Amino acid sequence: MYVTDLVGWYVVAATAMATWRIGVKRLARRTWRRNHSLHGRHKDEVAVDGVTGTAPDDTTTFIPWSALAGVRETERAFLLAGKGGTIRVSLPKRGLHDPALAASLHDFLHRAIDLKQSAAHLAQSATAKPTG
Repeated sequence: MYVTDLVGWYVVAATAMATWRIGVKRLARRTWRRNHSLHGRHKDEVAVDGVTGTAPDDTTTFIPWSALAGVRETERAFLLAGKGGTIRVSLPKRGLHDPALAASLHDFLHRAIDLKQSAAHLAQSATAKPTG
């Protein structure tokens, strides 16, 4: 019985240590250090049809507003979340030419995502079959 307890505590301790070692901040730092393609100048463009991001290696990614479900604003960035709640785009506020533009960008992002969600909801309502 004591051997079983010892093995159980070992498993608990090993799991706790693995969880601590791969914490979110540690994982982010490790990813940053190992992936050199993340280093360099990124360019993000917010437009009427969506967000376009260009990486330092000239890889371009376009995300339409319809693929985004919400906006969360932090002290440093605007975080655009996808349908599942995962962050799809991070727009750092330090990238704005003028800090006063943050309020305008806040309004634009919320309007763009809210309008796309409203349009998608109306389209679903129009195609729904009436019951009865």
